[in-house]
Amino acid sequence: MILKVNKHSKDLIIGVLGFRSDFIIKALEYYNLKWSLFDPNNPHPCDLIIGSGVYNILPDHIISLPTFGTYIIHETPLPEGRGHAPIQWTLSNNRSNFCLSLFKASKGIDDGLIVYQHNIAIDDYDSCEDLERKRGEGITKCILIFLKEVIDGVIVLREQTGRSSYYKKRTPKDSCIDHIIDPKKLWGALRLCDNNKYPAYITINGYKIYIKYYKDNDNK
Repeated sequence: MILKVNKHSKDLIIGVLGFRSDFIIKALEYYNLKWSLFDPNNPHPCDLIIGSGVYNILPDHIISLPTFGTYIIHETPLPEGRGHAPIQWTLSNNRSNFCLSLFKASKGIDDGLIVYQHNIAIDDYDSCEDLERKRGEGITKCILIFLKEVIDGVIVLREQTGRSSYYKKRTPKDSCIDHIIDPKKLWGALRLCDNNKYPAYITINGYKIYIKYYKDNDNK
């Protein structure tokens, strides 16, 4: 499906939405396009909405508000992995890469037409913080490619294909790793180490992965 953008890119009114909007703004400013932060609770007319880090389901009137659609980034190869905590579940499933999917929002959960998908390698020593950095860089790359289409006057959309799946929301209890290791042995080794001067570490492929600890008497 091809959606024609019959308005000059410099005249577009573009709304930016979500907790990772900075990466979208970086791409918009690269092309010198006008933008403003979009507040779903106080919506204003616009031609496009682009979002990343959008954790709430957008109401239908917001999705249909922009002339040329609302576009959202989700960090799985949709339709696989719709829902919550995509990077954490990708790591849990021992995948060698994660995928950024830019899609046109619709009424369902992460089920809209795909604009672009971008794969990012996961190295053995990558932490969640490393993947956050890679995610940010990838978001900007995705939006740069998308905006190039918009500037050229067309948005190419395709159906999601393959088997769909959903990731559940993670909770603080999911950070407990008692089932993987012997907690008493781990604590016995950790408490010998100084968090500041000589923190505990493991090695993976020649990289030192440091482990720091703190105690909390909250047993909930």
